[in-house]
Order: sequence, then structure tokens, then C-alpha cells
Amino acid sequence: MKKKLIAAVWSVDTKHIQDIPLATRMNELREAVGRADEAVMRIVRETGASLGDTPLGVFVAPEYMFAHQIGRGDHNTGDRRHISEADKSVLLGELTALSTAYPRLLLIPGTIAWRKTFNRVGAKQTSTKTGLPKAVSRQDKAVAALQTYANQMQFAMDGRLAGRRRSLGGTEYNAPTTAEKVAEVTAAAAIYMARNTAYVLLNGAVILKYNKRGDYHEVVQADHATIHIPGSQMGRFEVQPVQSVSQPGAPQLRPITFGLEVCLDHACGTARRDLAAHAGGEVDIHIVSSALVSIGNERLVCKPGGYLIHACSHRPWSKVMRKNGGVKGFFKSFSTPDAQAATVGRGTLLTWEIELDL
Repeated sequence: MKKKLIAAVWSVDTKHIQDIPLATRMNELREAVGRADEAVMRIVRETGASLGDTPLGVFVAPEYMFAHQIGRGDHNTGDRRHISEADKSVLLGELTALSTAYPRLLLIPGTIAWRKTFNRVGAKQTSTKTGLPKAVSRQDKAVAALQTYANQMQFAMDGRLAGRRRSLGGTEYNAPTTAEKVAEVTAAAAIYMARNTAYVLLNGAVILKYNKRGDYHEVVQADHATIHIPGSQMGRFEVQPVQSVSQPGAPQLRPITFGLEVCLDHACGTARRDLAAHAGGEVDIHIVSSALVSIGNERLVCKPGGYLIHACSHRPWSKVMRKNGGVKGFFKSFSTPDAQAATVGRGTLLTWEIELDL
């Protein structure tokens, strides 16, 4: 059965908005989501769908939509990039409310760069399931995550995780090695665990929390007190479409499958590697949120008839691509439809009408 959706990308140059207050970014995001919902209403009018159906659209924003505000447009060597855990919780509450207000849209509102202490405090010291003290420390979990990621990527423990970074003053800095990170965590020299998290929300519920794995100078402070720890959650998820008004005898729609990556994870082929051994295989919609990364067709995991949705800080790289069927060569099997574009806040809202066979 064919199902139409709106694919909406709010392309914002997040590499040049880090001097903007978080509240202002949130307000502009609300406006962009509202405008995307207007495009969803067009689908409702054209197809006769019910307003109770969900999802009727997918909204994606670029990486670093929310990060610590500084005095210039982008974070550079010596700057703090990550907001506090408390501020992240406030933002997540606002994003949850936004999702509740627009229940027909699957929201991936960019990423939040945030950090939490390695030492648990208060209620976080006990398990919410058992009420007992947590048996594994954050330090031990962090070391395991670092070692697992290095093994997956076939990185040597003393290999640099990225190239050198040049500061505004021209000084170059090395990226850390896995061994250096592990040493700082185990010696308790590191105080904060840094995360770069993409939340996936639908109708007020978080259905996936994806922590970026790759580390291309995620932390730019020079004191080594904050360490980026790679996530372990696979970016594959499913959404079961809901038809609030079903015709007698109408077929049951199957779940829509998604794959999610954040920036460097796509460059490293993370989704393709994760799904290689997954029983579900390729997905209907492959989503990339970046600041910035170029798309490698050979790294996409969308099935024939499926789509890529890329929300990039670099406007020309934000796009939707459809993987065509047939026997064409792989690099010729993608088509890029034209978008409708409108200026919203500091970004451009791009919308496409896509169709899946469910």
C-alpha cells in the first residue's frame, strides 16, 4: 500500500549560530516545525487522510542545533561546546512538548551537545528498576565503550581519532587517542563525559536516543576534563503507522523502518556496518544529521524505493534522495527531487513529498 509523507529539512548553519541563545534557537525551531506541519496539512487535503493518522511527516535539523553558547559563531580550540545535563533536561522537556503539539511529525531536531559528571550523584546512584545501587560505574562503562568502538573501527589504541585541528590563532592540536582517553578516565583526571545526542520523538515520546560515536574533535577544550564517549545504541528504529479511520478490509500497514547517523558516523559507514548483520536489513528512510558531512552513496542503507534525508549545516548538501529500483548501476540508482524552500529564522525549510510502499 502506498503512503505519502512530507520530508522536511530545516537547514541551519549551526557552525555559525553558537553565539545565539538557546531560547532563540528553540523559538525558531518551533516556527520551522509549525511550517513543516502546514506542509503535512497539504497531504491531508490531497489524500483525504485523517488528522489522527501518524506519522504524516518527518522533520530533521542539523547537528549541533543546541550547544553551549559562546561569544562567536562556532566553537574553536579552548571553547566549551557542551551544555550541562540540567540544561539538556530542560531542552528535552521543551522538545517533548513540541512533539506533543505536532503529533503527526516524527521529529529529529538536530543534536544536543551536553555533558554529565563521571561521578553519579543523588538518585542516579541507584537503579530505577531495582532500587539497588548501580553495579557498574560510569568510568567502567566509558572505558568499555571506548575500547568497543576502537575494536569496531579497527583503530589502534595509540592511533589518533581524527586529524590535527588548527585554532583561530594558527596553533595546531592533536586529536586524542583511545589510549589517552582511557588513561584519563581510569585515573579520574576526566570530570565530565561528553555526549552529542540526537533524540527521535513522536507524539511526545522519545523513541530513540542516539549518541554519536565518532569523535572529530567533539571536545575542543584543552584541559582534558571533558571526554567524548562514543555511544553504543544502533541507529535503526521502526515506527508503526496509525490509521485513525480504517476502511473495512483495508490492509494493515507494515512498520516504517529508519536508520539514523550523526555526521562523522556516516563518513565511517556506521549504519551500513550495524545493519550488515541485522535481520531487518536495509531501511525505508536513512536519516543523516550533520555539521557537515558529504553523503557517500555506497554508505547508504535505504532499500530500493526508499529515501535518504540529509539535514546539513551546509545548505547545498541538505537534500532528499530516492533509491530507484531496477538494474541500474548503484551510483546511478539515486534520484534527487526538487524541494520547496522557504526562509524560516536563520535557516531554510526544505520540504518534499515522498511515497513509501508499505
